[in-house]
Amino acid sequence: MSIFSEPDQRLKRPSTFASLEEIVEATERYAARVFEDEETAHRFTLAVSEAVTNAIEHGNARDASKQVVAELGASAGRVEARVTDQGEGFDPSLVRNALDDAPLLRTHGRGLHIIHEAADAVHYGAGGQRVRMVFWRGDDGRET
Repeated sequence: MSIFSEPDQRLKRPSTFASLEEIVEATERYAARVFEDEETAHRFTLAVSEAVTNAIEHGNARDASKQVVAELGASAGRVEARVTDQGEGFDPSLVRNALDDAPLLRTHGRGLHIIHEAADAVHYGAGGQRVRMVFWRGDDGRET
């Protein structure tokens, strides 16, 4: 079950790195409000930052005429972020493991791994154009 019928915050921006900065700053403020601990707020912001970076770079191929949308929402037991791009999508099962020897020295290629490590649950939708990240608050709402 998702909480995105009514997100608390919806940020729709062109696929630029200036937009990335705006979204990350808004996410930091949101996380500071909804999480009691700084560590979870940091993980949330990191995951959203990586997802938006991936949407801009890979999904929308840095095409500023395409939009990236970040939606943030909270319920009693969890906080979710959903990032959507207008690209062609991808199959996450075909993405190479970021911890394999070959990618370790590359300057990119670890975004999905970071997202999966930071979030409590990660779901893909819209043919790979959307990622939904779930972060638990307390012991409630542990459904995915």
